Amino acid sequence: MTAQLLAQHQPSDQVAFGKGGERTAEHLLADAAAVAERLPSPTAGSQVLLVFKSDRYAFAYSLLGAWAAGHTAALPPNTSRDAVLAALRRPDVVSMLHDTDAGKPFRIEPFDAALPDGPGLPTVHLPGRPVVATVFTSGTESVMTPCPKTEAQLLTEARVLAETFGAAPGERLVATVQPSHIYGFLFSVLMPLVSGGAFIRETPFHAETIAARVKQYAARTLVTVPAHLRGLSSVDSDSLSSLGRVFSSTAPLRAEIANAFFSKQQTGVTEILGSTETGGIAWRERQRTESWQPLPEVEVDVDDEGLLWVSSPFAGGQGAVRTADLAKLQPDWLIHAQPLGIWLAARTETPLMGALLTLPAMPHLMSWAGFLNDTLVVPFLLWKKTRPYAFATVFVFHFGTHLLFTIGVFPFLMVSGATLFFDPDWPRKVATWLRSLGLGPAVTSAARAETTTVTAGRWSTPVAWCIGAYCVIQIAMPLRAFAYPGDVHWHEQGMRYSWRVMVRQKNGSITYRVRWRGAEREVQVPPSKYLTSHQEREMSGQPDLVLQLAHRIADDYRKRGLEDVEVRVDALVSLNGRRAAPMIDPEVDLARQPDTIALMSWIEPRAEVDPLPAYRDARTRLPRSAE
Repeated sequence: MTAQLLAQHQPSDQVAFGKGGERTAEHLLADAAAVAERLPSPTAGSQVLLVFKSDRYAFAYSLLGAWAAGHTAALPPNTSRDAVLAALRRPDVVSMLHDTDAGKPFRIEPFDAALPDGPGLPTVHLPGRPVVATVFTSGTESVMTPCPKTEAQLLTEARVLAETFGAAPGERLVATVQPSHIYGFLFSVLMPLVSGGAFIRETPFHAETIAARVKQYAARTLVTVPAHLRGLSSVDSDSLSSLGRVFSSTAPLRAEIANAFFSKQQTGVTEILGSTETGGIAWRERQRTESWQPLPEVEVDVDDEGLLWVSSPFAGGQGAVRTADLAKLQPDWLIHAQPLGIWLAARTETPLMGALLTLPAMPHLMSWAGFLNDTLVVPFLLWKKTRPYAFATVFVFHFGTHLLFTIGVFPFLMVSGATLFFDPDWPRKVATWLRSLGLGPAVTSAARAETTTVTAGRWSTPVAWCIGAYCVIQIAMPLRAFAYPGDVHWHEQGMRYSWRVMVRQKNGSITYRVRWRGAEREVQVPPSKYLTSHQEREMSGQPDLVLQLAHRIADDYRKRGLEDVEVRVDALVSLNGRRAAPMIDPEVDLARQPDTIALMSWIEPRAEVDPLPAYRDARTRLPRSAE
């Protein structure tokens, strides 16, 4: 496979450049051979997990080394601690190669990057191992969907991309996406390797740093994301004058961002549509057309339900694949049964009811049951004739949620609160019934004769005002969410105390970038330096908490005597199974943003895409008549 990847390279041709030094094809093969020697012997289905945040070249030679040793390469959906730990727990993962400071929390010592000199690989051959890579889609609650990729799939797509977009030998590529993401894997590693090009080793994020790297190395290609493009629209056009092609993916590219970049830099942006399961699907350049152009050998169609079908050699197998893309945006809970579909998929091992949760219709059935319960239970509790049946429904419903979900005392509070709809003397009636069964103490005649008289007195008016104010607060607090534009489940402003329970599931990857006066480069700060794993998981999807930690980091660096501390963040977040997208503008200095109830303009709008289907079979085929 290496011979095919490097067919356009001579041994002395450059494959990588940037921080850490230049490397040639000969170096790549030698380093890959050294990695292969250190890995354990392959077993059936064995996989080596690759987690690289800093060095794309180290990712490349580790990838080839894993293949040379006979293993499948496993790529996590992101480099967050939870995602990596979830991947490591899989029984087929036998080792991990990485360039992080993981250490013990990842249960493996960091891989020694100081590789000895030795003979390079002549080639890589994988007999009996058709699947060479497993790429995981973004998951939540340890649910990650593995997407196996064959040698033919990866190389075919890389070759098609190089030919379609005119990648030529000797061209240099700068990328702002990590290589373990399928977009970064294909566009920033495989495409330059099959076309004879070279890629940058580091992954710059800040607009000024990206522009400096493009100018320094006279890069011809930039592989980036919409959030970074917005910042690049304001940099000096001379810095990006060497660019001939700019790619954007991982999130929808808004027209105003593409137009602003073109107006400033006079270079069009090629937007890529694709997914982990299907690979690349289509592309467009807004300055030329709004229409999508399918990639060569890819066919697309839309069925009567508005679902997009993709027939592609990059997806593997024959026939068409149904994707999650719908023509219209519809409510997550009722139409897409999300996030319930995600949660149920993680609980198929639940005793008694686990088998039922695997049924395709179950997420939608339970979503509608929850909606109808919340909508109708109060009217039925108010009506005396239906009150016992409504209360029984409340009990069964919340007993089920208690078994399925870890939500603390909430089910018990809801069942207890429902008793307020009964007559005020219901506790006495229950006590009398229990005594009739001999289960309670007898009541003396003195106690039976005892009565209590309550008079309103002079406190009636203040008490009425307090009760009224309490009711106003209980109504106003949930309604304040409508004062903020956009999806409250995404920007979270007004989310708390807003009657929105279990309607969203967010999974995020957060990395802070710190710079101060006199600093030559930014310093990446992981949230784990300040938070526990539970705190980091809760913080990653809530912008106000991300802001609070940014302020904490800034204060920490100021206490060290540093001045003009700036804190920015790269925040990729998935809402209800949607593809992860930037939640916060990466160019905004959060250290200078106030933590108030005012509209937070630095929160990126949610991408107008549909969530993950509640029941998904990526290999679902079109009927024979439709193919």
